[in-house]
Amino acid sequence: MNNRKNKIAIVGVWYGNHNPDYFDFWLKSASFNDKIDFYIIGEINGKTQLPDNVFYVPMALSEIEARIQEKINLKVKVKRPYKLCDFRPAYGLIFADILIGYDYWGHCDFDLIWGNLQKILEDYHYSQYDVFLNRGHLTLYRNNESINQLFMKQGDICGGYRSVFQSPINWGFDETQGMNKIIAKNKISSFTENVCADIDFRKERFCHAAETNSLTKNYDYQAFYWENGKVIKVYIDDNHEIATIDYPYIHLQRRKNMVQQDFQFNKRIWITNHGFYNDDSKEITKENIKLANSFHSKEKELAEEEQFSKKHWKLKVRKLLTTTTLGREIIKLYYFLKASN
Repeated sequence: MNNRKNKIAIVGVWYGNHNPDYFDFWLKSASFNDKIDFYIIGEINGKTQLPDNVFYVPMALSEIEARIQEKINLKVKVKRPYKLCDFRPAYGLIFADILIGYDYWGHCDFDLIWGNLQKILEDYHYSQYDVFLNRGHLTLYRNNESINQLFMKQGDICGGYRSVFQSPINWGFDETQGMNKIIAKNKISSFTENVCADIDFRKERFCHAAETNSLTKNYDYQAFYWENGKVIKVYIDDNHEIATIDYPYIHLQRRKNMVQQDFQFNKRIWITNHGFYNDDSKEITKENIKLANSFHSKEKELAEEEQFSKKHWKLKVRKLLTTTTLGREIIKLYYFLKASN
């Protein structure tokens, strides 16, 4: 199946008992990027009405396993759909029949709202790079044989793609521990600047997860909204003036149960830690910003980070195991012994 209308295709894979959270908003925001084709592969509610540039490809998980064996010559068993994140860098091979003819293909998450992605891609001259962006929630790859097989090259710290693909745990192979290392080691032309609004899930208030440049600087008073196909951060700058920044998308990792009121897409929609809601005001005031994303204190936010670390100590252990040679050997031994019993 190929419905190519544009030069770029972005693939999202979904399996679950229900459609992704705030899926209607995801679809609507995708529709504004009409120079990009979006493919949803897997299982969603077939009654969902899709925009003209979004295509649904029904596919059982067993078929994806069969495709992996055929295209990569590797027999795998995907017990949890989330494990497919590790396979994302191989989508260029796994879904080659769907992506044929596109100049670029990418993978994405569903826990995000799209902004004016296509304009920002042009602004940063994406076609100059073989890989554009380097996050699991969005990475674009040039669609050619060399780049589609890039995941097979050396450089990762996960033990190689074969080990990763046949392991039952998630290694983060699609980003930090895998492809980012491979891209650097093999000197692939890539754009790695952080230009998205990746929201820190450790804090109640909406903050950038990593402050790496002027686009991701956090301010005491800042808020995010979607309007006319754009994701915008509005904030009170260091001169106490209201300023704005456009983003290609906002990533809402681990923000479950976002209240989705009966909002209208032809009005400004605030994206907040308590859900989405319309705003009929013509101009944004400082009070609007403070109301949409309340700031209490730096001390409170540091306490939230510490509390998260204590509560999720298993994440630290997992990171230690998957980023060290000794840790990887312990994991292999564990699953070997488990299979022997």
